[in-house]
This record gives sequence, C-alpha cells and structure tokens, in this order.
Amino acid sequence: MKKSFELFELIKSLNKAEKKYFKSFANQFRDSTESNYVQLFDLIEAQEVYNEAEIKAKLTNRKFAKNLPFSKNYLYNLLLKCLRNYHSEKSIRIQIREAYINASILFDRRLNNQALRILTKAEKLATAYQLHHELLAINLFQRILTRSFPTKGTMEKMKALQSKFTNALDQIQREHLLQSHYEELYVISQPRHAPIEKLDEIFKQYQNSIDQLIPQEPASFNELSIRCWTNSVYFRRKKQFEKSIHHQEILITFFKDHPNFLKEYQLRYFGIINNYLGLLISNYKGTETGKKVQQVIQEFENIVPNNSQLRIHKYDILYYLKIIYYLRTRQYENAKLLAPEVWNFLKRYHHHLSQTRRITVYYNFSFALFMAREYMKSLDWLEFLLENYDPKVLPDATFFARRLQILNHFELNNDILVEHLMRSMLRKYQKHKYKPPLQMTLKTIKKIFRQPSSQKDLLIAHYQETDQRPLLWEIKEWIGQKYNIQENSM
Repeated sequence: MKKSFELFELIKSLNKAEKKYFKSFANQFRDSTESNYVQLFDLIEAQEVYNEAEIKAKLTNRKFAKNLPFSKNYLYNLLLKCLRNYHSEKSIRIQIREAYINASILFDRRLNNQALRILTKAEKLATAYQLHHELLAINLFQRILTRSFPTKGTMEKMKALQSKFTNALDQIQREHLLQSHYEELYVISQPRHAPIEKLDEIFKQYQNSIDQLIPQEPASFNELSIRCWTNSVYFRRKKQFEKSIHHQEILITFFKDHPNFLKEYQLRYFGIINNYLGLLISNYKGTETGKKVQQVIQEFENIVPNNSQLRIHKYDILYYLKIIYYLRTRQYENAKLLAPEVWNFLKRYHHHLSQTRRITVYYNFSFALFMAREYMKSLDWLEFLLENYDPKVLPDATFFARRLQILNHFELNNDILVEHLMRSMLRKYQKHKYKPPLQMTLKTIKKIFRQPSSQKDLLIAHYQETDQRPLLWEIKEWIGQKYNIQENSM
C-alpha cells in the first residue's frame, strides 16, 4: 500500500504540461501494454483518494490487472524517466549527469576523445555553479579516460586533474564541517528541543570551526549560504532579529549580484525570501519596513519560476506573505480583494501544499474578511477549514476558527446560534489551556445579550483586559477597529 500511495502522490504532483508530456511519451510506443499504463495513470489521476479495488474493477485488461503491483512499479519509474526528460533543459545538475551518462556510453565504444570533450563541458558547468560533488565524479572519469591511452604530456594532465580533485575535496570538507554545525544548531534551535544555553554552546563550536578555516571569507556560494543560515537561525532564537535579518539580506544581495545562480538555486532563494519577509513582517517597525517589504514582494513577483512546481511554491509563499503583511498593517480591504484568487489557488493545488500552510492561510484570510466586515464570506472560509482539516495538526488555528465563527454570528445578530456555539465550545475546551481566554470573551458576549445597550462599554472593558492575556490578539483587533481605538503598535 505504501508504494501505491507513493505512485498516487507522484501522479497528483504532476502539472498539466507534465501530464501531457507523459501521454505523448507513452503513446509513441503505440502498443497495448503502454496503453494499459496510460489507462492505469488515468484511473489513479481521476481519484481524490486512492482506491485500488476500484482501479482493478475498471481496468479493461484483466491479465494486466492481476499483475498490478508490477504494473504500478513500472508506471512509477516510467513517470520519473519522463520527468527527467521533461526537466533536463531546466536543471544544471540534470544536464551534468546526462553528460556523464553520455560520456560513459562513448567510453564503452572506446570513443575516448568524444567522451573527454563532453566531460570538459560538464566540468565547466559544474565549476560555474560551484557543484563540487559533481566535479569529483567528473574528475575521476576524466582521469580514467586520460590514462587509458597515455601520450606525451599525459603525466602533466594527470597532475592537473589530481590538483583539481584535491581543491574540490577541500571545499566539500569545509562545507561539510559548517553544514554539520548548522544542522545541529537548527535542531537545537527548535524551542521544544533544548534550552538556550545549549544553543550558545553549539554556536560557539561553530564559530571556532570558522576561525580554523583559512581564508576567513566564504570560498563558495554553499559556504556563504550555510554561514548566513546558521547566523540567522541563532540570532532569531536569541531574539536579535536585526542581526538575523542582516544575514538573510547578505544572501539576497548575492543572488542579485549573481543572477545565473538563481536558475539553479531557485528553490533555495524562495526559502530565503520566505524567511526574510517573515522576519521583517513579524518585526514591523512602520513605514520604512513597509517599503522594504513591498519592494521585496514586488521583486519576488517578477521572478519567473523554472518549472511549474516552483511556480506553485512561489505563489504558496507569496499568498502567505501577503496575508500576514496585510494583517500586520491592517490592510483588510486588500486582503478581501485577493481572497478569491487565493481560494481558487488553494482548491486547485491542495495536493501540492502542506496542510499546516493551508490551515494557516485559510484562517488568516477568514480573519481578514471578518475585519473587512464580510461576515458571510469569512464564515465560508471557516466552515471549509473546520470540515476538511484535522484539528490536531494546528490546534491553535482550530480554536481561533471556532471562536471566530462565534464573532461572525455575533456581528450578524444570530443570537440563538451564538448561544449554541458558545455552549459547544465551552464543553469542548472544558479542560484546556484555551478555557481562560475563551471564558473572558464568552462572558462579555453573555453580558451584552443581557444588556444590549451596554455593548460598547462592555467590549471596551474587555479590550482593556486583553493587554497581558495570550490568545486574545484577534479579539483586541476586532474591538479596536470596531470602536476606532488607536494604539502605537499591534
């Protein structure tokens, strides 16, 4: 069943162009066997949830259906082969590895000069993009070819190749040392894993490793990237956000100065933008920060993704960043305008997106719509969230969603429904960390039902009580906007 689900996941990850390419690739054979694989592909692709019994029942070739495990495995590998072919022109790594395979084929035919010529081109690509691991494999193959038929000058060529291998290996060892410290630091940096003292100890070891490296300046993009990520993670956990942001900016500047790297390292760049803007927005400090955020978002919007998967990843990041920026700056009308586009994106590409990201975006847009006084639309988003997602994945979001349902119906004057939802929530969170903040809000609403004319006074009093209370940010925002209560920060 695990292999079946992997095939299902792979098929669901394909975009329209990739599916079309697979059909074209498979149909060129034009025999009954390949037609069966296309039929199997279509049957799986049409399912929302994998159901093998249904597939067996619908397969017209009964002999083919009896050997379904083999057929699924064959289809899985056929799809990977198609994807390699489809994306070969867009990935430097795939181009280098295809060159290596082509050189191997030529070597088997004793066409060594042709193989060396192909490897030289691959070496130039790997050097330009600092792909040191690829350089090692290319170098070893070049040495085999060079020594196969020794001629005058072979020894000099071998020594030059050996020197290149040593240089590449030294750089890999430098990067490995830094990467190892980064990985340990990253795991330790997660709040649930270790105290801050352990983080300081690991960071000191990392700094000592850097001091031992000569030269001090990073010798490759990977090394620069590891150093910046490590510093950023450390300073973010230490709540020294300006320093964390600074190290993200170093990487962004590198990509601006070296646009060719953006082609091969686009996924890494997207991750940098996601973290960088997230830090800027969470530490929003007024107009200047807003200008910087808008500028980076605009630059990010202008990036053309290398493939459709990266395009989905780009808009996943973009919509998430825009909604948290709109919430942070109270641009609820802008969020309302973007909501239909985001709704369609989430529905269309839900198989490609993480559940936690989807839950977060659904809730944040529902809250933005609520603040824009689009109560029925907000309820639509909340209803979809609560009916389609596991409450254990992001329990805070589920709690906020249920509470926001009550606030929407409160604003719509659905008093009987509000009473029912309040009782239901109190039963659900009777023994939970959410109970105290929930009780505060629900008690205020009950008082309003008894004294409708005192609604403003009661809500403003509730607003003033929320200053030191966790899990009440949305309540504070709602009341603050409702009665135009201004504060210097959120």
